[in-house]
Amino acid sequence: MKKIGRYEIVSEIGRGAMGVVYLAKDPVIDRPLAIKTIRLMGLMKDESEEFLKRFYQEAKAAGNLSHPNIVTIHDAGFDKEIELHYIVMEYIPGKTLKEIIQQKVPLTFEEKAMILEKIADALSYAHSRGIVHRDIKPANIIISGPDSIKITDFGIAKLPASHLTTDGQYLGTPTYMSPEQVLGKAVDLRSDIFSFGIVAYELISYQKPFSGSNLTEVSHKIAYENPIPLKELVPNCPEPLLYIVDKCLSKDPNLRFQNAKDISKELTNFIIIPKKEEKEPEDTIVLKEEKKEEVIFETVIPQKKKKESIRERFVNYFKSKKGLEFLSYEIYFRWVIVIASLWILIWAALIGYLYFKGKSISPQTTKYYFVNPFELKELILKGRAFLKENQYEKALYYFEKALLVNPSSPYLISEVVGIRSLIDYNLKKEDEKLQVKFYIEKGEEALRKKDYTSAKIHFSKALEIDPKNVEAKEYIDKIDEWRKAKKPIVVPEKPKEEIAQKLEEPKIETPQKKEAKVLEPKMEVRFKSPIPEGYLVVSLNGKQIVRKTFNFYVKKGFLGKEFKEGSIEEPVPIKAGQNLVQIWVTKIGKDGYTAYEKLDIEIKNSTLYVVNIFLDEKQKKISLKLEESYLGN
Repeated sequence: MKKIGRYEIVSEIGRGAMGVVYLAKDPVIDRPLAIKTIRLMGLMKDESEEFLKRFYQEAKAAGNLSHPNIVTIHDAGFDKEIELHYIVMEYIPGKTLKEIIQQKVPLTFEEKAMILEKIADALSYAHSRGIVHRDIKPANIIISGPDSIKITDFGIAKLPASHLTTDGQYLGTPTYMSPEQVLGKAVDLRSDIFSFGIVAYELISYQKPFSGSNLTEVSHKIAYENPIPLKELVPNCPEPLLYIVDKCLSKDPNLRFQNAKDISKELTNFIIIPKKEEKEPEDTIVLKEEKKEEVIFETVIPQKKKKESIRERFVNYFKSKKGLEFLSYEIYFRWVIVIASLWILIWAALIGYLYFKGKSISPQTTKYYFVNPFELKELILKGRAFLKENQYEKALYYFEKALLVNPSSPYLISEVVGIRSLIDYNLKKEDEKLQVKFYIEKGEEALRKKDYTSAKIHFSKALEIDPKNVEAKEYIDKIDEWRKAKKPIVVPEKPKEEIAQKLEEPKIETPQKKEAKVLEPKMEVRFKSPIPEGYLVVSLNGKQIVRKTFNFYVKKGFLGKEFKEGSIEEPVPIKAGQNLVQIWVTKIGKDGYTAYEKLDIEIKNSTLYVVNIFLDEKQKKISLKLEESYLGN
């Protein structure tokens, strides 16, 4: 390829996720330029049209950006001969920040802060004009000199998330994405601020904050885990830089800097505030000369004697008093604060011990239902549907799940309390019916034996439970008549087997059906934990449905604790058909890690599936064992 549009190709600079970057020359003004071609492989026609429309809109908007730290966009177009869309940019020779980090170029904290300040200033400028970069990373930052630091790829529209692959692999890595991007949520300027925080973390420590052996592990860490504190990797890192990086890397966008301008101000303040440094030998020599001159000057013109302060008088007075010299010792205010703080902590610990004395701490597990808030309406509608059908247990399940999403809702609280009351009421009524039936049958049995006294007692007990029971009333009214008339009592005979069964204590019978009922499948995950603290995550068909944090430490002594093995059993809602179950176990602590395994199984109705999780601490891997059993009617 010799030309793209009217531009002459000089050489190939590199290849990116979306195309090739060339060094080119403008034949009209003989100026070197960088041309990036856009590849649209794998897109449908309507998606391709939508992407190109957005591509030219963003290129037009970015073409109006004029900032010393942003690579200028000169042109964009389509070459009909080679059928390629392209964008023409300013050519900047130099190294990328990625190369500087990989080579671990020795830079002072001030020099690193100056690089970051220029990046933040460029982002602030672009954001103020409504442009979000969405791909801030070291490879997109070019450094060609101390004052020449530029961000590239502004205005290049990004491919839809569903077409980031052409051969089943990610184009690049999600290492510099924000949690919003990983989870597919809406993205704004605060996504760039999170990516800026990752770049700053890596520039200061020469280590990525979120790394892993595969795409799933990296994405999981970005969305749910915090990186190793920067202070641990770089102990001498200044506090202002630690504060900036920590705030930028907040998972919640509302807790980050709300604009890049504030980051630029913080970095500027760090750069211009004078640092305490050791003086060079030359400075020391100059100071000695100045002191000599000052001494000579004092011999010529004697200065007035400085007036003694009240504090100096106090110190000098007690220095001369034997036995009271300690009152003249200098008191440092910081030691006063330290001693006072320690005194307060000792008292707080003592009060806490007395308050919690006698209370035992047992292994606890915190249960989280990670339900999308947008599904709240669906949960409520399902609960109402089951409530109309008088299926109270199922209705309670959905309303309780909705209550976990919005615990402060008065409506959900009242529904849950009401349904529980209905369930209790129905159980009580069922129990009363069985008791009434039992006493009536006992009374009939007594009548057959002409034991009128016992019969009346049994029928009376049935009426005490159900005063409106017609059968018991009729028997009581007729007992006196039969007793006077001395007529044989006609009580309908029942089969011996049935009578023998009814003479026993009343039991709730399950009516048997001729045909076996098809039951919905059930699944449980069981985990006997060899680690004291962490969390278990279960995903079904790509959707996270269980996230359970556990802590199996128990209190030992005053401030001590020890680990006792604990176990977790969690139900997993599942449907018949092919299902993909993914399981992560994460250990919390300095030696923490995440182990992952998956299970692709065909689920059948009327079957209970138990997934046993086994964690190998040495190899830091998990294995899964599946058990199946039939669910009877």
